[in-house]
Order: sequence, then C-alpha cells, then structure tokens
Amino acid sequence: MRKKTIAFILMLVLFITSIPIAATPNNIRELQEQQQDIASQIRVTLNSLIGTRAEMSSVMQEIYDLDNALIVISAQLIETSDLILNLLDSIETIENELASAQQDLENQMEAFRGRLRMLHEHGQVGLWEVVFQATGIRDFLLRVDQMNAIAAQDQRIIDDLEATEARIVSNLADLEIQVALLERLQAQQEAQQTELDAQLEERARILEALEANEESYQALLESQQADEARIQAAIEEAQRQEQARLAALAAEARAREQANLRDVAALQGQFLWPIPSVGLGNITSRFGARVNPITRRNETHWGIDIRATTGTPIVAADAGTVITSGWMGGFGQTVIIYHGNGVSTLYAHNSQNLVTVGQRVARGERIALVGSTGMSTGPHLHFEVRINGQPTNPNPFLGI
Repeated sequence: MRKKTIAFILMLVLFITSIPIAATPNNIRELQEQQQDIASQIRVTLNSLIGTRAEMSSVMQEIYDLDNALIVISAQLIETSDLILNLLDSIETIENELASAQQDLENQMEAFRGRLRMLHEHGQVGLWEVVFQATGIRDFLLRVDQMNAIAAQDQRIIDDLEATEARIVSNLADLEIQVALLERLQAQQEAQQTELDAQLEERARILEALEANEESYQALLESQQADEARIQAAIEEAQRQEQARLAALAAEARAREQANLRDVAALQGQFLWPIPSVGLGNITSRFGARVNPITRRNETHWGIDIRATTGTPIVAADAGTVITSGWMGGFGQTVIIYHGNGVSTLYAHNSQNLVTVGQRVARGERIALVGSTGMSTGPHLHFEVRINGQPTNPNPFLGI
C-alpha cells in the first residue's frame, strides 16, 4: 500500500511539472523563479534518490548477512540431525545389547535356580551321595571343592551379567539425555531458521518497495531535469527577444534623440531674455567653472546669474508648462518650465513665484519676482537651460 501511494504521488508530480511553459519577452523573471523552484525540486528528488539507494544498499547487506546466517544455521541443523540419528542408532544397538544381556542373565539365573531346586528337592541326599560315593578323603575333598567352585562360578557369572546390565542401562540413560539435549538444540535451531526466513522475506519486501521508489525518483528526476532544460531554453529565448526589444527601443530612442537635438538646435537664439528690464551688463556669473561665493570652493556654475533688484519681474523664456513652483533646497523659491523636446528652463532665488505646477505659460509671461532666497549673496536671478535634465550653457539659446 505504501509503495502504491508513493508511486501515485510521484506520478502526480511528474504530471504537474510537465505542464508547458510559455516563453515571452516579459516573463524572464517568472521563468527564472520557475527555474529556481525546479532546481530546488531537483535537489529534493536527488536527495530522496540518494537516500533510497543508501537504504537499498543497507537492506541488501542485511539480506547478504541473513543468507550467510541461514547457511550457517542450516549446516548446524544438518549436523544436529546427523548426531541425533547416530545417537538413535547407538541407542538401538545398546537396547539390543541390553536385551541380549538380560536374556543371558535370565538363562544363567534359570540354570542357577534349577540347581537350587535340585538341592532343595533332594535335600541332604545329594550331599550324602557326594560323601559316600567318594573313594577317599582326597576324592571327597575334591568333590566338595568342585561343588563350591560351581556355586562360585554361578555367582560370578550372575554378578558379571548384572554389572553388564547396569552398565548398559547407564549408557542407555546417558544417550537418551544426549538425544533430549540435541532435540532441544534442534528445536532452537529450527526456530532460529524460521525467524531468519521471516526476516529475509521481510527484507526482500522492503527491497522491492525501495527498488520501486528508486525507479519513481529516477523518472521524476529525469522529468525535472528535462523541465529545467526547457525552462533554461525558454529563458534564453525570452532574453533574446528582450534584447531585441531593447535594441529596437534603443534605436528608437537614438532616432528620437537625434530629432530632439535638431529641435533643440532650432531653439538656439530663440529664448527671450528672462528679465526684460535689465541688460546683459548685469550678468554677474557665467556658465562654467568658478569659485562659489558662499563655500569659497572651486565648482561648476550650471547657469548664469543676472543682477536685479528684489521684486523685478521675471518672464518665461519661451512657452511651456510649469513643472516646478516652490522651494527647491539651495535654489530657494524656484520655477521650472518644460518647453518640449527634453528642454526646460530654471528660474531660482525668487522672492515670489507667480505660477503653479501644471500651468501653461506663454512666451514672455510673468512667472516670478527677483529675490535672494536659498543660498544667495544678494538679489539676482539664477537662470539655467536643461536638456533632458542636464544643465547646458544657456548662452546659445539666449543668442549671447
């Protein structure tokens, strides 16, 4: 059940990761995020694959060890069975010997009992026959010795037979004890063999499941790697399209810049003097390098300064739209007018601004009054011309 569940999950992941990915110039970041995600998935899958293979190696080593243990226990079981069979054969032989010895003892006892019955039946007659039939004292003594010898012989035989029977019985008991011990050992070995077989079967099932997981992880890894390659190709295509788009935009921007430059060139000499009531002789600082009168440091002056009394009207150098009207750091009260084609003019240090942001102004229209706000040493107008936000020497535009 566990193996089927894992296989189902992996097949579902394979299906999800195989969904086509569109390549457009606008989704490079999205594709890169997908690439990072699939790379993370690949790392997870690869770790799972490595872990599965490590488990497989461990289980295969366990199977190898169990096989060796089964070989050893099987050999021991065969040896134990052989020992039991040999002991059983020995017991059978000893039992036969015991039966024979018991029969010999019975026969000897029967003979002995027969002579005892004869002596009992004849009583003293047998003894008197021995005495009176003797031919002399020597013969008599000899006969008595013979009778004693026969009785002693019978007793020795009976004693020997009883000793033999006792020895055989003792040996038989020893063998039966050994058989019992071996049978107990055999039962333990059979139980151990059964346990090893069960463990081996379980390890085989585990190995089968791990092999199935390995195949699934391998298939998933190959699919993810294919997705990664497909995403990389999509990224490269999107980047190529984006580069082409940016190149086209750059070319368009260059063309537009050339047109703007032509339009800007047409403005040169066309701007009005921003303070009609004062002349060129009132320029106190021109465009370029100078010593800042406040900081006393060498720096670039990005416009021209025109001296005038506070409250003198300032006019728009050309028609345009007000894009700034208010305080602007060291410039103080400032107005900036955008004239189109990237061209704007700046009027700073004003005592008062007369226009608002977004207002359209005409050429020569009043927009502010001269002042000394911000970083200023006295009443004057700081005037700049900016092309695409960069200060430019205003002289050509003023025709001076």
